[in-house]
Amino acid sequence: MISEDELDVLRTGRLADPLQQLVASLGAHPELISHPGVLGGRMGFYSKSDICVLNAAAAIARFTDGHIEGSGVFGFSIDDDGSIHWRVLTSRIEGPPLEMAPSAAPDRRSGSAISVSGLPPIAGGARR
Repeated sequence: MISEDELDVLRTGRLADPLQQLVASLGAHPELISHPGVLGGRMGFYSKSDICVLNAAAAIARFTDGHIEGSGVFGFSIDDDGSIHWRVLTSRIEGPPLEMAPSAAPDRRSGSAISVSGLPPIAGGARR
């Protein structure tokens, strides 16, 4: 979490309320999320409580499309006029989406399980 000393640096002539302004700014930039949504969902920063300013140069945030979730670390810089500029440092999806692969349709004769996209089926149709 950001220290009071770092907040003071951000307040000096640039941001009146650094935490609120940084959280609002990142939340307004879903284009920073490079992962596509699934099942018609649109990735975004939908909860301000899922954005945490780490220090005077970076924030961590969770994002979702309502079906899958991810997280990322986002760097920022602030111009002398208070304009905030963001860049992606790293991001990832938390787990594979549950999608039926075309070749994984259930075999009604054998009772095989549907595999999760990207994961091989387990013998006997059960997952552990």
